[in-house]
Amino acid sequence: MNTSQLIVGVDVSKSFLDIAWGSKDPEPVRFNNDAQGMQRVLKHIRRKKPHLIVLEATGGLEKPFMALLQSEGYSVARIQPTRIRQFARSSGTLAKNDRIDARIIAAYGEAFDLRPTPKPSPQQERLAALVRRRAELVEMRVAESNRLSTAHPSVHDTISQHIEVLKEQIEKVEQEIEALVAANEDIGEQVTIMESMPGVGRVTAVSLAALVPELGKLSGKQISALVGLAPYSRDSGRKRGRRHIYGGRADARRVLYMAALSAIRFNAVLKEFYQRLKAKGKPFKVIIVAVMRKMLVILNAMLAHKQVWQMPEPKPQVASVQASATLPLPVA
Repeated sequence: MNTSQLIVGVDVSKSFLDIAWGSKDPEPVRFNNDAQGMQRVLKHIRRKKPHLIVLEATGGLEKPFMALLQSEGYSVARIQPTRIRQFARSSGTLAKNDRIDARIIAAYGEAFDLRPTPKPSPQQERLAALVRRRAELVEMRVAESNRLSTAHPSVHDTISQHIEVLKEQIEKVEQEIEALVAANEDIGEQVTIMESMPGVGRVTAVSLAALVPELGKLSGKQISALVGLAPYSRDSGRKRGRRHIYGGRADARRVLYMAALSAIRFNAVLKEFYQRLKAKGKPFKVIIVAVMRKMLVILNAMLAHKQVWQMPEPKPQVASVQASATLPLPVA
């Protein structure tokens, strides 16, 4: 392979970085996953000048190395581990260890025209960290509140004290989030636009701005697939299987789920969409996912055109169901 088109595969673990210089590399090289090891890898990368560096999303372990590479100006693609594993099986590679994985990751990059993962701004990274931390604290507070109702009276005080501490921490994190949004014009504009949609509250708008920074930059189909709300068919011959969503960003879906529950009550357009699907006998789970997807696509269009929500003009009532099948987009 030409050096200018070299695809580097990196298998990241807690202790090591296994580097394959292309899928045909006979012996991938192992480095320690620490500051010194990363600098050693960087020296090799500078010499080889790869076209793209591909690594797996490994629960955040990949972030320091990825940030270093992006700060040096290299194109880096972060891929979901399930895709890499499925690719390995399809190519007949059943054995698994870190060095084999590095070659498979490189082969995946060679087989597909991958888009480099955008480098987030420091403000974007901080906002995402704060939003995730708030969600963790809220989850802990809910768990402690539930525990309080069944706990022995002897431990009520410690649980109550912990709940109060968690409330204080949540308030502190929320203050930091609001200060960051107020200080960043782009993020503030995104939040204002999304918050204008009925059913989208402050928490939802800020969370989506943090967890899905690609909003407004991709097509409706692309953003749905990114979040994991695109329906995938399971058809074979005359059989028509149920469509299923798969993969994507679970934290963003959780936020959209709660927003959808509100939207089917307070957003006239999405309420009508919900009722129409319900009248067709669709299961609630199918309906609510469809509402979530519709919300996401509309929000994506609003951000792409920098338009706040505005209710469409009412249409004359007609007998045809088809006349109301298209959901109007918001206009400025």
